[in-house]
Amino acid sequence: MADKSLAGGGALLNLGGHGFDMARFITGEELQVASAVVSRQVHGGEVEDYAIATLRTLSGILFHNEVGYTMPTWPANQTDGEQKVAGERLLLRQAAGGLQLFAPGRDEFIPQPADWQAGYPRVIREALEAYGRGDPPPIPASECAHAVRLIFDSYRAAGVR
Repeated sequence: MADKSLAGGGALLNLGGHGFDMARFITGEELQVASAVVSRQVHGGEVEDYAIATLRTLSGILFHNEVGYTMPTWPANQTDGEQKVAGERLLLRQAAGGLQLFAPGRDEFIPQPADWQAGYPRVIREALEAYGRGDPPPIPASECAHAVRLIFDSYRAAGVR
């Protein structure tokens, strides 16, 4: 993941799309990059080891997408990422095993469903099952295109070419 010729980019390209997908899913709105910063300071490699992008929807909802390879345990498949959605009356952030919701008078943990299956094995299984039935994939390529656009808009906002 640190070799640009093989990976194409660093933490933002590898991990950032997941947060951008989540933002579109939660808000139901298109997003625009408001600001972004990337860094190679921790590992000094040719790709970024840390990135933070702030996005905004047309209605004013802010989304904060932070990803990195800066966790002291890296590369033990852990990241130091954080995703938050900030609206006028609440803040929603990703937490281990669910979501944390903060609003006036509220501080709630919303656990993921008990039968929740996350990650690549589920996505691949569902895509292959759909293909086997002759159905379109559960997540179309156009959804990936939205996330990739936001990734490259973030790189541009950060001054990375």
